[in-house]
Amino acid sequence: MQTRFANFCCRLMAVASLIVFVPAYSQTPQFSFFARHDILAAIANDAPSLVAVGVADFNGDGIPDMALADAGGDMRVMLGTGNLTYTTTLYGAPGLGQLETIVIGDFNNDGHPDIAVGGFLSGVGVYINNGDGTFAGPTTYATGVTAFGLATADVDNDGNLDLVGQGFILLGLGNGTFETSAPLVRPTQRPAGKLRAGTAPTATSVIGGPVALADLTGDGNIDVAYVGDDGGGVQVLLGNGNGTFRAPPRGSTCSFAGYQVAIGDFNNDGIPDLAFTGDGQVGVCLGNGKGTFGEARMFSISSNFPGQSIVAYDLNGDGNLDIAFVDLNRGGEGDTALASPMAVLYGNGKGEFKPAVVYEVIFPFGITAGDLNGDGVSDLIVVGGEETDPLIFAFLGTSSGKLQAAQDFNAGVTAPEAFAFGDFNGDGNLDLAVTGSQSNKVSILLGNGTGGFSPGATFDTGPSPIGVVAGDFNGDGNLDLAVVNNGLDNVSILLGSGDGTFGTAVDFGAGQSPLYVVAGDFNGDGKLDLAVTNSAGNNVSILLGNGDGTFGQPTNFATGVQPEFLAAGDLNGDGKLDLAVGNVAEGFGVGSVSVLFGKGNGTFQPAVSLATNAFEAAGIAIADFNGDSKPDIVVANFGSATVSVFLGNGAGSFHSAISSPVDSVFASGPWVLAPGDFNGSGKMGLAVVAYGLQDVALLPGLGNGSFGPATLFGADALPYAIASVPLSAGKPNDLVVVNPETGLISVLRNTGK
Repeated sequence: MQTRFANFCCRLMAVASLIVFVPAYSQTPQFSFFARHDILAAIANDAPSLVAVGVADFNGDGIPDMALADAGGDMRVMLGTGNLTYTTTLYGAPGLGQLETIVIGDFNNDGHPDIAVGGFLSGVGVYINNGDGTFAGPTTYATGVTAFGLATADVDNDGNLDLVGQGFILLGLGNGTFETSAPLVRPTQRPAGKLRAGTAPTATSVIGGPVALADLTGDGNIDVAYVGDDGGGVQVLLGNGNGTFRAPPRGSTCSFAGYQVAIGDFNNDGIPDLAFTGDGQVGVCLGNGKGTFGEARMFSISSNFPGQSIVAYDLNGDGNLDIAFVDLNRGGEGDTALASPMAVLYGNGKGEFKPAVVYEVIFPFGITAGDLNGDGVSDLIVVGGEETDPLIFAFLGTSSGKLQAAQDFNAGVTAPEAFAFGDFNGDGNLDLAVTGSQSNKVSILLGNGTGGFSPGATFDTGPSPIGVVAGDFNGDGNLDLAVVNNGLDNVSILLGSGDGTFGTAVDFGAGQSPLYVVAGDFNGDGKLDLAVTNSAGNNVSILLGNGDGTFGQPTNFATGVQPEFLAAGDLNGDGKLDLAVGNVAEGFGVGSVSVLFGKGNGTFQPAVSLATNAFEAAGIAIADFNGDSKPDIVVANFGSATVSVFLGNGAGSFHSAISSPVDSVFASGPWVLAPGDFNGSGKMGLAVVAYGLQDVALLPGLGNGSFGPATLFGADALPYAIASVPLSAGKPNDLVVVNPETGLISVLRNTGK
């Protein structure tokens, strides 16, 4: 298993120089899955990681938009076109180096939201909305210190929004410009402004960060809590109402030892409280209304990563403030195998929180809350990704308060790589059989009929089990398992008892370095046979079944170089099963598909080769992609960010490959795929995963052998196998993904009609 992973990583590195970024496009909003929605924010030749996000309706069309700050020093605006699709515009850099923060406010009092960004090189850039969602600027203001954090409020009570950073303030003039930066604590003869009726700030729905603003004492003046740019903990300063601040009175017992801060009334007493992030935990200090705070109560998520961003918001609509935050796994930078946690603490309105609900994202930097899809329910939006994949992770909220994310189940084995499904215990619900290549076992997960699973038993196989298929190999009406043991070049047969348990494995020979297997009646005797790919032998083994659970000696038939994935079907309409095999051809740059036409007696004609025009051919499937009721072949092109369809004429001939892009996020290479009509269009689409990414790409079929733009949904780390499975009776197929690194099975529940 480790060798296979190492080889895979080498192949990822080998194609890194081939990564090309395509212009941003509006994704086709045709899929509905209960899963994290991942949105690519890349623009042609520009793909730095994202560090901060804000949500507002910039063009007044009633559809939420996003503004993003990135590590390359640029600001981009993504105008929503409905259903989480966007058009993206990149705006000039304010010359502040890597941007660190972003805030949204009406800085010129024209009723349109403007944007301010803070940068690493000691300054703030301001972009003014032209009223149509386009922006002028930026105008840059020097601050003298790094603007890691930025917040906006009317600090001097003159009716204009001001900008407050970590130790500095820019007083707004109401026309989109600001005074010269000044320290927060300073002497001044400027009188305090007069608070206007109905404009007093509240301590609810306050977005957090390195800087947070609110009236902490109830005197009508804005106060500030911020973390110094040295990360030395939270500092609180009380506002004088004229743009200056003073130290609070003594008496706080709160430790304030945090990286990020948010303000909110967490115990519903009308007095603002503080929340701050620590190493894998959140501290909450209840306020007393005098600018001082009680002792911190810590809430853990069992992580030791430094807090990266925090938000306080009522996420489940119960009237109580909740807390969401992300921790950055800095040790995983540059290594997609290490993801970072996003945790949600649901408040009870008494200053206490339920145990954290933890989700995975990739290298997160910024988090915010808002109604991204316009359904009236709060969503969580996290930005981050790597330099090559600037991603927005959208966790859509539901009326129950539960965020839409894939549901995970423990696979029960170490390094799961493949799975098969079937009703193994006779209760009418589909179950899973999962191989663990480092456990030398197969695990059974029993389905509940609604998309969930409970752990069953595990059963011994041979060494390094990879591929698995279910079928009734002894004719007793119970499903059995055939497991490919890569470590001993054989196949283990485990006969099912019909109650979810299996007998002792019996082994039958295969070829050199066998990997994957399919079952079918290849000799027409009514008994299931096996076809196994042998990656080192450059062939496929046929094991004819005797109908009693035993199999004959393997007969090998040549394929292309390094065959791995395979599919069986009648490709020429003669009523006999044929094989389509994907030849990886690692390092040869000549990935291909071998088609072996069956003779109906367990033997096959010499392989016919189909050129994929890609480096390596990986996952493969047979389905009708142009609606002519004739089988076609689709293959994932590793290293090419495409999939290829070979349209069949039903008589054994195939047209040249029709290649469709998957997504620029998948530049490292699509690995496995599953066909299906996932959007109810009546046209066959594809679900594709790329090893090394957390995403599942859903491609809508266009009915002509090509596919429309991908919609991305989040799975857990490093999905390696995927299948379309009818887990819930009478409902559309769900997607099941296996993750070798985490040992989890992820279920993306289809919520479509």
